[in-house]
Amino acid sequence: MEKEMLRLEHVSKAFSGVRALTDISLTFRRGEVHALVGENGAGKSTMMNVIFGNIQPTEGKIYFSGQETVVDDPGKAQRNGIFMIHQEGSLLDTLSVMENVFLSSLKKNRFGFLDNRDMYRKTKEILEMLEIGHIDPKRKVEKLSTPERQLVEIAKAIALNPALVIMDEPTASISAKEVQILMRIIRKLKEKEIGVIYISHKLEEVFEIADVISVLRDGSLIGTYRKEEMDTDRLITLMVGRQLGSEMEELKNKGGKEEGKEAVLKVEALKIPGYGKTVSFEIKRGEILGFAGLVGAGRSELFETLIGYRKTDVKKITGSGRELKVRNPADAISAGIGMLSEDRREKGIFAQHSVRDNINIINLKNLKKGILVSRAKETDIAERMQKKLNVKTSDLKTRIRHLSGGNQQKVLLARFLSMKEIPEILILDEPTHGIDVGAKAEIYRIIKNLVESGISVVLISSELPELMLMCDRILVMHEGTITGEVARREFNQELIMQYASNLKHNQA
Repeated sequence: MEKEMLRLEHVSKAFSGVRALTDISLTFRRGEVHALVGENGAGKSTMMNVIFGNIQPTEGKIYFSGQETVVDDPGKAQRNGIFMIHQEGSLLDTLSVMENVFLSSLKKNRFGFLDNRDMYRKTKEILEMLEIGHIDPKRKVEKLSTPERQLVEIAKAIALNPALVIMDEPTASISAKEVQILMRIIRKLKEKEIGVIYISHKLEEVFEIADVISVLRDGSLIGTYRKEEMDTDRLITLMVGRQLGSEMEELKNKGGKEEGKEAVLKVEALKIPGYGKTVSFEIKRGEILGFAGLVGAGRSELFETLIGYRKTDVKKITGSGRELKVRNPADAISAGIGMLSEDRREKGIFAQHSVRDNINIINLKNLKKGILVSRAKETDIAERMQKKLNVKTSDLKTRIRHLSGGNQQKVLLARFLSMKEIPEILILDEPTHGIDVGAKAEIYRIIKNLVESGISVVLISSELPELMLMCDRILVMHEGTITGEVARREFNQELIMQYASNLKHNQA
């Protein structure tokens, strides 16, 4: 019981008779980083929402500092010293950094007015402790970058003097540099005897920072382990209920496919808005072409410009021996080029619409019967795509926002694969971002099947192991230009990082 801070005893939660958590007993301790891992749908978010008071358990008890407590709203959780940093963020854009940091306890002077001087001083102290002292406490949150917002969320938690901080996918939108800042922050929290619950799909981070790892699967606790007792392969097996090592080896690209292949697309002198130089490259038929680079390298911007989402005056695109006029994404699709954005929530899914509607949205003109869309045709296509891509949903009428990230990504792929004329080139921007290891393996298998059918795939990823597993070639970008090309036989993380940092330059 030493240092026990929070304890769950036999906690279960059911929604409309369906169990989301089953008989969970767990203890969280002061000054300990407790990682929580599991596939999407394993019950991690439900458990955190029970702890934070957003939902009430159907069964079981919660103890805080040894005393049984009922956490029936987030305010009570915070009064108990529990603070949750949500993946989607909680900052208010129109307020300043310091107003957000002290929003729940705004400082007032003896005259009853906001004590801006005291808030500024205390916010500055916290920001400097977090190694983000360059951020002005008076700055409006809407002016912050995504990584800065994530770190200000942590500052907000620290200002409340927490006993326990829950971090839900805290590195999902930040660079490797900011990840290391976050790791140092967590170590400082440990030194202050603050407990941390760390939820992440990135197992390398879990092994770097965690003291204890708990594994959830299908709403049940599989086990809790000291980090020293665990390795990556065993942890993945516990998470998914099967060994993925042999599956990944089977999916591994053996290389050499690009040699002798015809170019299906040539891009010449494409100028990315906001960057000074132009980019030229080609995509070969039936290959997986990877794009690597650090945050800000311009990879997403390059392909958003290519498909006409971003406007530019300088570019020449040639496909099948003829110059293509791509003024907008619709032109790109007509030219046989499809793109899945990194930001699937804002630029991909229609969150309030059904899975069926999301699959068919791009294909409506081919589904019309007279002036009306044929629901029977829509359902038939959606059912075929669900089966083909193994989309896990109980009903195709379910709103897509209720699906896991991996299944949302499959629906977006189904959107292109259900077209009358399937694109020759699919650009996948961070397709496994924020999804679990089991879903990743399924996405990799889909990509492999696509290239075996003759489709060319561009894979943009921040995960070098992913690129090295899947790709025939990797082009590396730095500040809006291609600094190097690496063939599969030369794949090496150090070499790729040298190109990404512009320490080595070999224009592709």
